[in-house]
Parts: sequence; structure tokens; C-alpha cells
Amino acid sequence: MKKIILIFCLITTLISCKQKTNNKEQTASEIDTLFSVKNKEHFTENLQKQFAGTWQLETAFQSNTIEIHFEPEKDYATVIDIGSGEAPPVKLNAVKKDNILIIKPFQEHNDYCELEVKNSKLIFRTQPALWNEDGTAEPPRKDRFLETIFEKVK
Repeated sequence: MKKIILIFCLITTLISCKQKTNNKEQTASEIDTLFSVKNKEHFTENLQKQFAGTWQLETAFQSNTIEIHFEPEKDYATVIDIGSGEAPPVKLNAVKKDNILIIKPFQEHNDYCELEVKNSKLIFRTQPALWNEDGTAEPPRKDRFLETIFEKVK
């Protein structure tokens, strides 16, 4: 009898995990639609040259570092937020939208981010995602962005 109950519990757990996974995929799809990002195109060489490398912001007390990498045949760029080095680095995937890179909000990363290169400087715009009760994110608003400007070091 105990074996039957154990098997029933395992099957129930597996089914509930599968349902949660399907809901996450649906939410990611809704976020893609919301921010109207088509990430099926590859990056041009010019865009890769603009963004790829190590970017740094020097302040009076510390430096903040970001690395951007492109891998062949991938439809996303890897953005590594090293920060000041006191905490472990965070790896995020950015997709192309026009001439900027977008990092969409998701459960573990609750900010909407845009990266743009102008005059050889990386403009890193962030805005906390505002979530509706139904679990969807509101579109970003230009008047709520916080901008940080990085210089290329490598």
C-alpha cells in the first residue's frame, strides 16, 4: 500500500512540474510579444564590433564592469555583469532590437535592460519590471529608465 501511495505522489509531482514548465514558456512567449523583440536574426559584424568587449565605469570608490560576448550562429549575446567583483558575476542573454540589445525581465532577473553604443560609449538603461496581477509585465516607459554610461577598456 505504501508503494502505491509513493508512486501516486511521484506521478502527481511530475505532472505538476510539467504544468509549471509550460506556464513559464507561455510567460516567456508573452514577454517576447510584449517587448516586440524578434530574436531569430543573427548579429551583423558591425554590431558585434560595437558591443563586444569589456566595458567599465570608474567611480571614486570602485569600478563596475560588464563583458559582452557573441558566439557564432547564436541569436543572442551573452552579457556578463561582473560589477565591482564583490559578488559573483551574473550572465544574461540579450537579443537584438534595431541597433540596441535588450535583456527582457524574467523571474530571476526583474529588470528590463537596454544596451546601446553611442560615441564609443555603452549606455546601459535599466528599469524595474512592473508585473500585473496576472503575471504579465508592463511595457517599459522611457521616462523611468536609469542610465549608466560605460567606457570600453578591451
